[in-house]
Amino acid sequence: MGNKKDRFHFLKGIILSGGVYPEFFAFNLGDRVLNTGCGEVTQAAVYAGQYQEMIGIDINRGRLEKLKEAICHYPMHGYTVVVANVEKMPFNNKTFDKAITVDIIEHVQSPCQLYDEAHRTLNERGERLITFPAIHDKFISIVSSLVRIVKRRRVDKEKSEEWNPDATMKATWLMSG
Repeated sequence: MGNKKDRFHFLKGIILSGGVYPEFFAFNLGDRVLNTGCGEVTQAAVYAGQYQEMIGIDINRGRLEKLKEAICHYPMHGYTVVVANVEKMPFNNKTFDKAITVDIIEHVQSPCQLYDEAHRTLNERGERLITFPAIHDKFISIVSSLVRIVKRRRVDKEKSEEWNPDATMKATWLMSG
């Protein structure tokens, strides 16, 4: 038991922070759920036992290996993982009843493509949850930008890998109609 606790000590804070989602976005026991950008464990653990099947998709093999290990030690039945890009998912149209996309929008190249793929894979009555990182992240981004200006650092002219929260919010607003 001690060994399990040591390997998964990081889960305590993650599961606690992710525990709010089932309160306002519940699953039915018969649901097939798509967990886009599933990461290491959060939604798998928080929603465990609340679905028929959940498929977690992530492009990062290392995170999925950690998730597979957690699945072996904790009761997360019906959960499988797929290594793939969430902007081009390997699933048929109208496959899922629910889709969750938690705090990954800032990591994708095209939020519009992610939105389209989530929509394509949901059935006619399907529902999706898309969340955004906290306003704290936007504040940190602004402060970081100011620090760069003050220190007169040369800004790289290549495409920035930093999250642009304003562009992400605008794209989501436009897609929502």
